[in-house]
Amino acid sequence: MKSPYGPAYRIVTPRLVLRCWEPADTPALMALIERNLHFLREWLYWAHDEPKPLAQKLAEVRHWRAEFDLDRMWSYAALDAESGELVGGMVIFQRDYGMAGETGGWFGQEFNGRGYHTEGSAVLARAAFEILGLPKVQTTCSEQNAASIAVRRKLGFRNDGTLRHLIDGRHRHELLWSMLADEFPASPAAEHASEARAFDALGNRLF
Repeated sequence: MKSPYGPAYRIVTPRLVLRCWEPADTPALMALIERNLHFLREWLYWAHDEPKPLAQKLAEVRHWRAEFDLDRMWSYAALDAESGELVGGMVIFQRDYGMAGETGGWFGQEFNGRGYHTEGSAVLARAAFEILGLPKVQTTCSEQNAASIAVRRKLGFRNDGTLRHLIDGRHRHELLWSMLADEFPASPAAEHASEARAFDALGNRLF
């Protein structure tokens, strides 16, 4: 059931703070992307359009925030829980006319091995099910991205098949993963998200 007080504007886990983007985050976001440009371009289509001028990136961040407030797309800045440093970004999209949510995320290469992606992916699934009331969560990753595949398997997502793409003359295939709402409570994802706290726009606790 969808929470009448959602979405979660702030989610706190042992390792991460996920909060909606603010325009003031733009310079830090640009710096993080530029430091990791080669790494991000290997796996993410949008990174091929980076770096962008400040004005263009600011407009993009403001758009993310507008979409968040209008309940169209929930895009989060990912911060280290202890230092407050920006370490990446995560998102929940609505798919199939609200019958599913698609989660995704990225983190700077310098933050590999800290468990951010596992914890962030788990808590976004929890938010999608328990706050947004979505019956299904899906996610994709490159069939060559061993680290991302390991995260999905670790959390208990089911591999539903391969999405085939031809981009710039190259085959760039993605694996599609999913989890249903009634599968989440007994999944490893629920265990990884069990210590999380989520808050609405007024600071009230959602879980």
